[in-house]
Amino acid sequence: MSFFRSILDAALEQTARMSLRLMGRDVNADEDRLLPQSDRDTTVNRCHDLRRNNPVAAGVSEGLADNVAGSRIILQARTSDPTWNAEAEAWFRAWAGACETSGRENFAGVVRHAVRARMFDGELFLVPQPDGRLTLVESQRVRPGPGGDGLAYDVDGDGRVTAWRVCDRDPRTGEVTDTSPSRMVRDAFHVAWRWRPDQVRGWPQLATVANAMQDLGEINAANLKKYKMGALAAWTLTGGGRLKGRTTRTGQTEGTHPLMSFRDGMIYELDEGQQLQPFQNTQPGGEYAPFVELNLRLIGMALRLPYEFLLMYFGGATFSASKAALLQVQTTLGSWQDWLEDTLIRPVVAWRVANAIADGELPPAPVDARGRSEWDRWQWQRPAVLWLDPQAAVQAEMQEVSMGVRTLAEAAAERGRDLEETLRERARELKLCATIEAENGLPAGSLSRIQIPGQTPAPEEAPKNTEATE
Repeated sequence: MSFFRSILDAALEQTARMSLRLMGRDVNADEDRLLPQSDRDTTVNRCHDLRRNNPVAAGVSEGLADNVAGSRIILQARTSDPTWNAEAEAWFRAWAGACETSGRENFAGVVRHAVRARMFDGELFLVPQPDGRLTLVESQRVRPGPGGDGLAYDVDGDGRVTAWRVCDRDPRTGEVTDTSPSRMVRDAFHVAWRWRPDQVRGWPQLATVANAMQDLGEINAANLKKYKMGALAAWTLTGGGRLKGRTTRTGQTEGTHPLMSFRDGMIYELDEGQQLQPFQNTQPGGEYAPFVELNLRLIGMALRLPYEFLLMYFGGATFSASKAALLQVQTTLGSWQDWLEDTLIRPVVAWRVANAIADGELPPAPVDARGRSEWDRWQWQRPAVLWLDPQAAVQAEMQEVSMGVRTLAEAAAERGRDLEETLRERARELKLCATIEAENGLPAGSLSRIQIPGQTPAPEEAPKNTEATE
């Protein structure tokens, strides 16, 4: 039975792999009709399983959430009125702390879920509510109706989505099917990752490497079994006959029993011509580690992430190689952040701020020289950009600022800071330094003087001697 069970398991596994590879499908169809809901469910469930059980998939998703979105979302109003900016930013912080209907997530949590959803679901839906909050809807709840045309949405003549069919989960089992109670939802924010112009639904980015990741997991499991077998002591007896004084697995002496157990310190006599030879387990061989590394590099290539980022291991590489890997990571993170800002942050902020002004929660925004309201001028302060050599990066930025090809605002933004806030905070520090210097009789500037690395400090000016020389 175990043999036939293994054949059945292998057949089912191959069926699942074929659904991800879409063998024998009509490639002339658009992506949403090419992938029926059953294949979408299979793919998403496979990706979710990798998130639960595969350390590489789990590490990549959380690494992207940390570096793309960060632990908090800081938005700054950029209108011409500092007073309105301060009031609007305070209002947004209060809303962001309780913006989700279930009360489980703040705005930073919503954004992090969108990053994870791109990896494992391909999309996330945010449904705005009349009270100004958002309801998160997973992709598995957006399903076509029974007997329909296979699409879970309605479109107008221009191809714009006008409504989504959202199904409710069974309150007892938590499951959702095509026959679950549903409703058509309009004006939902659709945060999706697409790769075809005619594609509407998102597709999990991890699906491209799901088979490779599962293969690595199976290879690691197989080699773990070999390691365990190698830890067992086993010998072969040559020369004929039986060992004298051996014991069976149950500890009983039996003259003809073939199963023997050995205990530490026991001595066995061999007849003339008999030999005991230990089994030599040579698995995994020397090709195992290079093979795993090659597959991880292929996975990283598909996700546009270096091998070092996948494993969070940066040892053994040269400085140039580490710098090149870091530059690739920054490029990929920047692409993800642009996508996140365009599909989620800007649309949601525009919707919420516009409604807040209309409902009187915020005063009208200032207008520019053309008479246009500046209510939509917001800037997302992205997480700080890290470098291998911060001192060299600072010196390079100083040169770029001196040459006029870079601004202080850009340099501050790369460190996750706002220039105006930084300068005001620095001004307060300088005032505090001057006060403490005066209180303690210290020379002016002794606490606030900054020594720039790599530069010789300017000599202090010697006090002038007003007495006549002899």
